[in-house]
Amino acid sequence: MDMDDEVYRFKMMLACGILFLVSAVMSYRELQYMMSGETAQATLIRTETSRSRRHGRPYHTLVVEYQFADARGGGVRKESDRVPTDWPIDRGTTQIAVEYIPGSPGWSRLHGHSQMVWVYLFGACLLAIGYFFYKFWKFYKS
Repeated sequence: MDMDDEVYRFKMMLACGILFLVSAVMSYRELQYMMSGETAQATLIRTETSRSRRHGRPYHTLVVEYQFADARGGGVRKESDRVPTDWPIDRGTTQIAVEYIPGSPGWSRLHGHSQMVWVYLFGACLLAIGYFFYKFWKFYKS
C-alpha cells in the first residue's frame, strides 16, 4: 500500500468519526423530543425573514418568536425557531402549536419541525460501524 492510499483512508475514517459524533448529538436532541417532549399552544409574538449566506449564496429563513406556559417547569417561556420561509403560518393567526422539553429553556420548536434525518444518519453510522467490526473480527479470526 502506498502512503496516499493510507492518508485517504485516514481522512475518510476521521470524517466518518466526526459525522458519527455530530449525528449522535443531534439524534439525542431529537430523541429527547420524542421521549419527554410536550405540545403546547403558544402565542405568536412576531415573524420575520432572516437573510444569511450559505455556501456563498443568499439563504432566507423565517424566524418565529412565540411564548408559552411551561406546564412542569412553571412560568412563561419566550423562545424562537428558524424554519424555511414557506412554513405554513397564517397571517392572521395568534396561536401556534409548539413542542418543548419541560424545564429546559431553549429546547422548543414549532410543532412538526422535526429533524429525523439525524436519527436515520446515526442509525446508518451504527450499522456501518457494526459491519466494519464484523469484517475486522472475521479478518482477525482467520
